[in-house]
Amino acid sequence: AAKLAYGQAQAAIDGAADEKTAPVLEPVLKPLWDAYAVLKRGREAREPLELDLPERKIVLKPDGTVDRVFVPDRLDAHRLIEEFMIAANEAVARFLTERGENFLYRSHPDPDGEKLLGLFRTLQRTDMAEHVPMDPTPEALQHVLRVAAGTDQEFIVNRLALRTMMQAVYTPEHEGHFGLASDCYCHFTSPI
Repeated sequence: AAKLAYGQAQAAIDGAADEKTAPVLEPVLKPLWDAYAVLKRGREAREPLELDLPERKIVLKPDGTVDRVFVPDRLDAHRLIEEFMIAANEAVARFLTERGENFLYRSHPDPDGEKLLGLFRTLQRTDMAEHVPMDPTPEALQHVLRVAAGTDQEFIVNRLALRTMMQAVYTPEHEGHFGLASDCYCHFTSPI
């Protein structure tokens, strides 16, 4: 019952509610965060692809030239909305699939085997060699991304991993979504 910015909702949850968020903190925001915690546990169990490719924002000067480029903070409020949108898209896809309806799935095939092998061979010549499995599977890729998280190699590993990915497509065929580790997904909601 309030139109909030991500930062406002996050601030309220973090203990700094304002006049708009205070009335909805207990009845709305806290239960949403509790539901998000449940969805997050399910996401972690599915082990979706976790590429850390931060979004960049461009700030323009009044004359239209670039003033600066920055990486905005990624808040739990952003992740909460993403998780609810993914859940909604999966629910709609399952609903339509179970009823035999025709619609477009959002499909993301497994990474190309040859490209994945090339990535693993490259990584075996780096400081990450001991963490790179010999068998280039999607699960092994997930492992490599987890190991690289928070290290000096994270950026390059994420960029190289992205290059192994197939492009996601819209299709009437029920093929699953590798990146989200979802077996049934569509774009019912607007893109984030």
